[in-house]
Amino acid sequence: YSSSYITLPLLLFFILFESVIKRTLKYIKLFGVSLTISLLIIFPFIVYAITKDNFFIQRVNQVNLLNSTETQQQLKSGVSFFSIVATATQINFKSLFTKDIGGINEYYFGHQALFNSVTFILLIIGITCCILIFLRKIKENTIYLYPLFIFFVTFFLGMVLTVPLGAFHRIYISFPFVALTIAIGVDLTLKKIKYHSVLVSGLVLVFGIVNLISVLKMIKEDQNISILTDSVYLDSLIKENAKKESRIFVSAYPAYHVGKELLFRTGNHYKIKTDYFPYILPLLKNNDFLILQYPENQQIKMLYEKFPNGILISKIGEYNLKYHNIFLTTYGNFRNF
Repeated sequence: YSSSYITLPLLLFFILFESVIKRTLKYIKLFGVSLTISLLIIFPFIVYAITKDNFFIQRVNQVNLLNSTETQQQLKSGVSFFSIVATATQINFKSLFTKDIGGINEYYFGHQALFNSVTFILLIIGITCCILIFLRKIKENTIYLYPLFIFFVTFFLGMVLTVPLGAFHRIYISFPFVALTIAIGVDLTLKKIKYHSVLVSGLVLVFGIVNLISVLKMIKEDQNISILTDSVYLDSLIKENAKKESRIFVSAYPAYHVGKELLFRTGNHYKIKTDYFPYILPLLKNNDFLILQYPENQQIKMLYEKFPNGILISKIGEYNLKYHNIFLTTYGNFRNF
């Protein structure tokens, strides 16, 4: 993910910043040695990426906000890129403390808010304390800004600039720094109070109980969420309605799991291809099946323009598909929906 690739640039930025502030080359020399060793270790992978397949940016391209069909359509409709990013920022920020927004692609977090109310309040206190400490003695306390900088940058690159929205798992590298920020806030807020240790112990106990409740709630909610369930019903519909010449297409990033699942579930009786919607649309013919991950209105419109006698299915029997729709290019004597 894009948030993973900021580790080295951030580290380099911090080292250069500290070297300038403290007027020393010590950090640069130490970093130079470790960087050289690291590059030697990954050198074969770099050569392969340059000469064969650049897998380093493969996933970044798959989830990039700019590459999404919806974003492309909005840009063509005259919506500014700034407006698209602003909307994504607002929704992702809200998902940090509001449930039923975040959690995607099997990293559901029970569709809970990333931070429960207690954690979010403590985080705000921690951020405030870090900024105040830095402003007191800017040269000596620059390190207090690093956890905040890491969190905000990973949030922007890992959540705001990726799709779908609410991808908590893409900012996991910042989680230790979130904990550090909370710890700084708790320590500075309570350390001058009498019975400091007792208050901290009590807060830790309450914090632990609240988080345990949140985890148990997340687990319970996760039991009702499964992207794999869709594939079971998709398989049953395909088996009951597909013809010998039928082909199965999956509109998603090429490594998406549903196509691989259906390969085994259908006994490898049909040709199955997974790719982005713009590449699949020209390949579709009569009697084909197209599975759409997170179907978009524009995609559905384009399908009906090409196959006016087709049909879009979002419910199979009594089961409502959660993360997919399936489009049958030829509507005939189909069953089971």
